[in-house]
Amino acid sequence: MEEKMKSPRGKLIFVVLATVIFLCSSQSFAETNDDGWKFTIGPNFWLAGIDGDATIKGRDVDFDVDFSDIIDNADGGLMMRMELQKGKFGFFLQPNYLKLSADGKAERVKADIDVEFWMVEFGGFYELNKWGDNMPTTLEALVGARYWDLSTDVKLKAKVSGVKRKLDSDHDLIDPFIGLRLGTNFTEVLALSLWGNIGGFDISSDTPQFSWEAAGKLDYRISKRFTIFAGYRAVGIDIDKDDLGLTFYGPLVGFATHW
Repeated sequence: MEEKMKSPRGKLIFVVLATVIFLCSSQSFAETNDDGWKFTIGPNFWLAGIDGDATIKGRDVDFDVDFSDIIDNADGGLMMRMELQKGKFGFFLQPNYLKLSADGKAERVKADIDVEFWMVEFGGFYELNKWGDNMPTTLEALVGARYWDLSTDVKLKAKVSGVKRKLDSDHDLIDPFIGLRLGTNFTEVLALSLWGNIGGFDISSDTPQFSWEAAGKLDYRISKRFTIFAGYRAVGIDIDKDDLGLTFYGPLVGFATHW
């Protein structure tokens, strides 16, 4: 069982099962309670590219995959967003899985890079202020953490001699963050959300040196229970131990259900 949980497939099964259990229990809770609890869940399709640089065992490597090339370079992905809210308080959980392949640039060598990560975001939010009643604008404070299971594999091949070498970098990190989220309603069915956060803070060897997120999305409510959305998201992380810096960026689309 332990070996299965270490594999991406085992982790994927675990997250899917946890999501289903959470969804079923929350749906039952929402149907039997009239005290103002609200539950939202839905998949996110993040067409993420990657921009990064690393110094691994003395080798400086730069790599970049634009999100327009994601079809050729993405090897898998899973993202889900869940929120539970009552009044001004709420909680969120968002597992993210992504695997990308890229061509890198290094001095006198050809580099192929595989980046695979689990990023599980969790935390809470609190409404700081609200303007308007019919089509309100709200400002919320965010406090939470990201769990990173990040693997970077670099295959190097000397351009002259043809000598091959493989370099691996693996990280399990807890990434605390603080941030803000702004939401505004243009009409009864059209709304805009903008959010950002900073984290890491280089607290210990198990935290990044620095991390950040900036994102926004436009929501269209097609019915009382369903919303579709489109937007853009960028997440960056700097790990001092390996001089590793990565930025994931690209369009975001998806839908959500509400109870």
